[in-house]
Amino acid sequence: MEQDRARLTEQLRDASYLLAVQGMPGSSARELDDENPVIPLGIHIDQNVATAALLGWSEQDSGYEPSLWTASIEQQEGDWVPYGLAGGLPPSDYPLADRRSCPRDGPRIRLYMGPNPEHGLGRRPGPAWLSAALQVTAEVDSIRVGTASFLEVPFHGYVPIAVRNLENAVVTAFGDGSQLDTLDLRRGANDLYRELRRRDPDGWPFKVRPRP
Repeated sequence: MEQDRARLTEQLRDASYLLAVQGMPGSSARELDDENPVIPLGIHIDQNVATAALLGWSEQDSGYEPSLWTASIEQQEGDWVPYGLAGGLPPSDYPLADRRSCPRDGPRIRLYMGPNPEHGLGRRPGPAWLSAALQVTAEVDSIRVGTASFLEVPFHGYVPIAVRNLENAVVTAFGDGSQLDTLDLRRGANDLYRELRRRDPDGWPFKVRPRP
């Protein structure tokens, strides 16, 4: 098992590095297999830091299960260096499927990882930045990070977020030209997850519901 975990960690780091260097591939698989042990979900770069979102395996009580992962990445001496991995949450749908519509009055943005304050590599930590990952609903066609950075939404809705300047840590969801929802990552994970549970206590990531 130790060898398996080490191999899976290496695959996740390699995939996150390729995302930072090459960006998203033109197409990606919807299901993990021998040819696709890791599926890239997205990459967001802000200056010299980045967050990658990935689907890979993680070891659970029942064995190895498909899980969502994020990788924190920093640029050093002109190259990208993945240095932090976090994961273990099951995806809302597996195999990956088109994102679902939002329940009435429910959240259009769902937080599934972070926000985590990151200090980078080295013995002298740099200024803190935020790493997070979201899933947005079918009504959302783009999200804005801060006041200027617009991100397209992939079919599965999983979107990684990297924020170098904490003043830009507000995520806004748009659909058909209208603002649908906002999420202020500066509030911290505990506060944000409490609000998400209050708005939709039976929704993912708290409960994985069968697809209708």
